Amino acid sequence: MSAAQETSNKATVIRLLDAMNSGDAGLISQTVDEVFDPGVKQHTPFEATGVQTLKEMVVDRLYRAFPDIHITIEDLIEEGDKVVEKDTVTGTHLGEFNGFRQPANPSPTPRSSLCGSSTAGSPRSGGLSTSSRR
Repeated sequence: MSAAQETSNKATVIRLLDAMNSGDAGLISQTVDEVFDPGVKQHTPFEATGVQTLKEMVVDRLYRAFPDIHITIEDLIEEGDKVVEKDTVTGTHLGEFNGFRQPANPSPTPRSSLCGSSTAGSPRSGGLSTSSRR
């Protein structure tokens, strides 16, 4: 894999997280359409298969429960066609999410995670495919 392609893969991850941090449902939806393989699988914080389901889960559930969510990249590593991102996610829990109701005294809660994606076999140039796990 060329250095230019690796830079492009990292830029794709950064582009996605920038859209997520904007909180703009239209931008998030457009970016997900452009960067993910149609059969993408997301395993946590929710199960989703396919771009449409992923968008519904992010926009309809995640942002409703955590309207001020923010993702900070702590580390971004690429090896071949794989990109691994370590991040810290913060947000105030203001609604139901995955069976958990809003706490009595909501406050921002940081969470660190590790996410891996692969561009192998993706029909999109620099697109994210296969499984993404946190």
